[in-house]
Amino acid sequence: MNGSMGRILAIDPEEQVVRVRIEDREVAYPYSNLDELAHAYALSVHKSQGAEFKCCVLVCHTTFYIMLQRNLLYTGSPGPESSA
Repeated sequence: MNGSMGRILAIDPEEQVVRVRIEDREVAYPYSNLDELAHAYALSVHKSQGAEFKCCVLVCHTTFYIMLQRNLLYTGSPGPESSA
């Protein structure tokens, strides 16, 4: 789900599952469903919606200047109590 972050606990090659702790529960992802996971150190603005971060680095490049509008920057900002 967008905004949910977890930590990989174990990778079991025999059972072909990856065990992930998301908030207060453990979830087993079969290898066939690993495309549902994304690295949290590099997420798009929209995939990170719903998550809370203490600090956020929003990289804006002019290659996609058409997307650089106020609503995208607002969506990507972490909130008033955080630093960007």
